[in-house]
Amino acid sequence: MKKYLLILVLTVLSVGVAGAQKSKAPRQYYTAAWSVSLPVFDYSDYIPSVSVNGAVFQIQFLVQENISVGVSFGWNTYYSEVPNTLYSPSPEIAVSGTGYRYLHAMPLKASVNYFFGTTPKFKPYIGLGLGAAYMTEHAAVQQVHFRDAQWGFLAAPEIGVFIPLPYRLGIHFSANYTVSLNTFNFGKIQLNSIHTVGLAAGISYLL
Repeated sequence: MKKYLLILVLTVLSVGVAGAQKSKAPRQYYTAAWSVSLPVFDYSDYIPSVSVNGAVFQIQFLVQENISVGVSFGWNTYYSEVPNTLYSPSPEIAVSGTGYRYLHAMPLKASVNYFFGTTPKFKPYIGLGLGAAYMTEHAAVQQVHFRDAQWGFLAAPEIGVFIPLPYRLGIHFSANYTVSLNTFNFGKIQLNSIHTVGLAAGISYLL
């Protein structure tokens, strides 16, 4: 998984750099954004809380006037406290009490965005990101702790808007739906995939 992901990222970077070098106008967008993520479907049964502890860093290269390619890295921390829970990861183990559930997600993906219209002050887009997510899970009941960590393939369609500002700056807003094929067994809850809806707002620098 990590080998193929590295190849994908390097390929996107090579294409982006080659396309960006064809013009003297700003062709690269470096963005740092705050990320909020909402668990949905089966994942929300395990951790129903919204994650506000997240960030996204990305670089995009305009290879054509309305098409960009790039890579991004992010993370989100999910946490939930569940009273009177029964945690039974195997038939031999059963622990009851207040449960503490954590999941740290670190997605790394390559993406392609398509920008609509030609208005220089407002650039909406749709995009698709493909890559992998490294996730670590930690569950605790009383003094008993359970941990797991793994990589999983992810896909993330996205919509957003880029608003250029003076001094080669810009504002970036986006929303995405992410599906990652990480699998976890949380006692009675088994997840074969992680589904989230994410929102991000950040500042971009044009180069």
